[in-house]
Amino acid sequence: MKPEEKETKSKYDLIAEHYHNLRTKLNPHGWMYNEHLEMPATLKSIGNVKGKKILDFGCGTGIYTKILKNKGAKIKGFDISPKMLKIAKDYVKNVEFRQGTGNKIPFDEKFDIVVASLVLDYFKDWNKPLKEINRILKNKE
Repeated sequence: MKPEEKETKSKYDLIAEHYHNLRTKLNPHGWMYNEHLEMPATLKSIGNVKGKKILDFGCGTGIYTKILKNKGAKIKGFDISPKMLKIAKDYVKNVEFRQGTGNKIPFDEKFDIVVASLVLDYFKDWNKPLKEINRILKNKE
């Protein structure tokens, strides 16, 4: 694991429970940026997800995962933080979650859509994660 990945993992392990509680319990209407700006725009842009196979890249505690699953997506997720994943597994049942990084996505199967909400800014170089996303996206030709 690269030093910046270790740092990210450590930080998110440290804040996992507080982060999840803040976004789902303490503030049921969500954070201004996530729930009121970024999430509606992303969900609108991907459209109807019913039956679509989606990968939640950097799934955190599973907030997007749960929304997309409830909309009928066949969804899987991964995150760098084991503590975030533990919360995700309790928060969203019957979804496969794996630990991994965007530099080596821990899935080899093909997906229709990859959602990477507020994730790419953690990478100094986007080449590897974008190549990884391309590797697991279904060929649209």
